Amino acid sequence: MLAMTNPTRTTKKQITKTVGEIASEMEDIFSSDSDRYKFTEWPGTDSLERVIYGYFSGFVLFVAERVKERHLNTSGWQMVLPSRLTDYKPSDSNTAERLDVSLFLEDMHKEAAALKESDYADMFAIVEVKRRDSSAEINNALSRLFYYSQNIYINQLNRRFLWGLTIWGSHVRAEVMVHDKVLVSSTMDIRKAEGRKQLVSLLVHWSACSTERLGYDPSMRRRELTRVADFHGAIDKTIYDIDCYDDATGKTRTYTTIRTILEASCLFGRHTRTIIARPEDAIGDSSQEVVIKDAWAHYNANEDYMRNEIGLLRTVHETLKDRQLDFIYPKLEVGGTVKLNGATDDTTAAILNTLDKWETLKIPFRVHRRIVTTPVGHSMKVLADENELVIVLAEAMRCHQALVNDCGILHRDISLGNILVVGTGPNHDELHGLLIDLDSAIRTDGVERTAGAERSGTLPYMSIANLENLDMDRTALDDWESLLYVVCWVATYGVVSEDRRDPNDDIAIKLWNGDEAKAARAKRGHMHSSDVFEDDITKDFLPQYKLLKFLAEGLHKRLFLYPGCEGSRFNSTMDEDDPLLNLLKPSKNEKSLPSSDPLLKRSKYMNEIVSELSKYLALAEKVARAKLAN
Repeated sequence: MLAMTNPTRTTKKQITKTVGEIASEMEDIFSSDSDRYKFTEWPGTDSLERVIYGYFSGFVLFVAERVKERHLNTSGWQMVLPSRLTDYKPSDSNTAERLDVSLFLEDMHKEAAALKESDYADMFAIVEVKRRDSSAEINNALSRLFYYSQNIYINQLNRRFLWGLTIWGSHVRAEVMVHDKVLVSSTMDIRKAEGRKQLVSLLVHWSACSTERLGYDPSMRRRELTRVADFHGAIDKTIYDIDCYDDATGKTRTYTTIRTILEASCLFGRHTRTIIARPEDAIGDSSQEVVIKDAWAHYNANEDYMRNEIGLLRTVHETLKDRQLDFIYPKLEVGGTVKLNGATDDTTAAILNTLDKWETLKIPFRVHRRIVTTPVGHSMKVLADENELVIVLAEAMRCHQALVNDCGILHRDISLGNILVVGTGPNHDELHGLLIDLDSAIRTDGVERTAGAERSGTLPYMSIANLENLDMDRTALDDWESLLYVVCWVATYGVVSEDRRDPNDDIAIKLWNGDEAKAARAKRGHMHSSDVFEDDITKDFLPQYKLLKFLAEGLHKRLFLYPGCEGSRFNSTMDEDDPLLNLLKPSKNEKSLPSSDPLLKRSKYMNEIVSELSKYLALAEKVARAKLAN
């Protein structure tokens, strides 16, 4: 575990000497009768947790004081300090949960004392304490550590991975939480000299560690802490300067954050963050705002660069820049792999390559990418009524058609979160629908488009074929089907806050959000006929949404009741090309599709159906604009 800190050769010598001296001094104290240091009385199992808090904090402070004595003016060193508060609720927490102890990093020239401020925004690591040495307690400690540590990601934009400690009785373990796995150290028994020296060594290594080895991102620098007010009251807002490297030009541009739209709220996964920012030299100019998307994407060694999101965005920009489609597609300003200290690509290997044979841990390989786009859009919550919603949806699907027809790109994730509102004109009342997020998008030029191991899309808007992972090409029809579900969802739950339906209402559409298999079965039933669609879905639309009801019925009719492929359930009659009959025919080494499924039949009419869908949505948009004009 100590290899994760990766000290330089010079620092390693300093660390070895410091650890030896502090451990020796500590053993002299343990062998004496002095009661000055309470950690010498560190209890075994079955002691009260709050007793262990104090002994652990005293241990950490003892090491910090000795590190400061030896390295006050040594470049690159810092102190690791405990929180003054124990069993406490951080002030920036949104829950009532209480932390046992937390650790912070402090400048060597500050006082070596427990820190009063104990917010997630400032924490280095969380310490979870349990009383007993049992598998149940150990597992519970890990579970609580993981749960609490998510809040560090939420409140610190510049965290790449996390450290943590679990304690049960006199036993201590260190954890490193990376994007797909947790690495756990061997157990350190504080009642034994060897265990005490191991914990001293860990604390000293952290003290001498570079920021990136501690889990921080050096390309995101904390700029200031200010008090700001929003509708929740006074909150702390941390501002960062973010370096964004462009792999096409080889240049780096720095932006200053304004507000965070999406936080990395999970312990594992992509850790996608979406941030509104401005160039650092134009921080006062709101007209220069950009969107920064920061994420750890899976990397495929065989991946064509032009098939990742940055490559797709470059294609879109080059293809559509002269098509008078401004404000409905994201324009790439900067895009590339994040560089550590301006040189090294930030990847899973950059985090783990100091561990022996880390490749054998079977941790998925990820690449840290950062994308800067314009324009800045807003959630559809800003819309005033259904007319504005229809206009925005129509604009977004106009972008979708351009992606498919002109760029050869299939979006594959039409959802409420991926359609934003852009207002232009003197009063910002000229509405546009901005289709964002090409994370799940693929090229349609000769690429296999059948289902893979990983489904694409967002519940509850995923198409039936996607939910069931059907062995068939994903086409524009899947995205149009997702649009239908977006319309149904908004018409049921409301466009504006005044119209919001109680989410606890027991209605059929709730089945779309949850288990994928259940959602697929529910949609097959709800979409099968116009009567069922009305009885199960549109009857629950809010009564003021008449245009949305017409739009939903029209989209449904064209998607599921098109002549030749009516319905969404399997037909009970046998077609002439039924798979059983195919067994009697000569084999052509081709997959035989069950043509009794109308969704499979529907793909034969894709172009005709898409054309009809586009016309109908355009008609709805025309009605919406006319109603707004009046």
